[in-house]
Amino acid sequence: MNNKNEASQRESGSHRATFWLLFAMTACLWLGPPSSLNAESKVIDDQACTGAYSSGVTTDVDGAIAKITSVIQRNTKSWLCFHYRGALYNQKGDVNQAILDLSRAVELAPKGEVRPYELRQQFYRAVEQWDRALADCDVVLARKPKNAEFARYSASCLVGRAGCLLRLSRYSEALAATDEALKPQNKLDQSQRSWMYLWRGYSLLLLNGWSTTSTDHLAEAVESFDQSIALGKTDINNYFFRGYAEWRLGQFDKAKADAAMDLQLEPRLRMRYGGNHLLEMFNFDKRRAATQNAVDAAQAAEAKGDGPASFEAWNTAYWSCESYMPGPTGCPNILDGLLRSYPKLAAKPALPEAARQYMVQAETYFRDKDFAKAAEAYGKLIGVAPWFPQAYFNRAFLEGEQQQYKPAVADMQMYLKLAPNAQDAREVQDQVYAWQAKTK
Repeated sequence: MNNKNEASQRESGSHRATFWLLFAMTACLWLGPPSSLNAESKVIDDQACTGAYSSGVTTDVDGAIAKITSVIQRNTKSWLCFHYRGALYNQKGDVNQAILDLSRAVELAPKGEVRPYELRQQFYRAVEQWDRALADCDVVLARKPKNAEFARYSASCLVGRAGCLLRLSRYSEALAATDEALKPQNKLDQSQRSWMYLWRGYSLLLLNGWSTTSTDHLAEAVESFDQSIALGKTDINNYFFRGYAEWRLGQFDKAKADAAMDLQLEPRLRMRYGGNHLLEMFNFDKRRAATQNAVDAAQAAEAKGDGPASFEAWNTAYWSCESYMPGPTGCPNILDGLLRSYPKLAAKPALPEAARQYMVQAETYFRDKDFAKAAEAYGKLIGVAPWFPQAYFNRAFLEGEQQQYKPAVADMQMYLKLAPNAQDAREVQDQVYAWQAKTK
């Protein structure tokens, strides 16, 4: 009897095992192996986000963001989708949302993946979060796989790291970082090397101090600026700082040549440092004192409601301010005051002669249908007289003719800000709407 029961139980257990085996096999036929399904789905989602990003970069950024968002809604674990969406938000101008997406990408990315760190450090630098950008660069540089793709990210972070240290006033470390970045094995491109030589020269100047009598590091700084200019970085920073170092070294003819170049690159300086006053632009103590006095006068006049006096003082401060310096004697705050005071004037000021020169040049280029040069001339006019509404209006239409709709919108909005009661304000605002539609 016992043997019979044991046999029955064995047979029953065998049937149950057979049932569950058949069930598992059938489930595999229906669903496929779970791991392979997830892997396949991930590949499809990543491909969808990659494709959307590629189209968004060149055409419809909002549409691309929407497509990637739809993928993220069903797959919240795709680091690549967050990475690409962050890049598109940055392209759209929403840096803070871009940082949020890249931070999520950092959390989800596999160990050893450096791309989201490298991209996020760029966004952190854009919003001047230097400590965070530096930390991301250090993560990238600590991982050194030997492949060509990583070399590009490494170069970006070598450059970014030096810039962050400079902004954090860690000048000795910034100098060491530029020297490290410039080593041949790092394969920086020409533009990156030019930036490194600029920052190297700037670090040397700052190690020496602006107001000291010491000339330590100045000759070496000049050599660094020479290298940067030779590599193609010919903006005002190289010429100005090289001229400053030459002035401190007593090389006055060279300093004058660089100062003359500064006047070409930043026309507003002509109003204060033209003619026999070239070298005065390098005397920081006097320059900052004069600018601060003008700012104080502008603020005092503004508090009294004296619009003309306020405008005149802001204008004086603007012509001597330092575009590369933050704070009250830096140009951004001063420009805000100048643009704030102009619309309140009952009697509008005449254009300075230098600004009139650029206006005539712009109109000449326009008649010759050379729209690019005309727009450039209006840019120089704005550099001298940033309060003149018509320059923004004219440049906006030139940019619109060249399908440069975003800058056209910005210029026309500035026109409306400076001339809020203009008779054509309604037509101008409608044109802004039309250009905005073409930027989407």
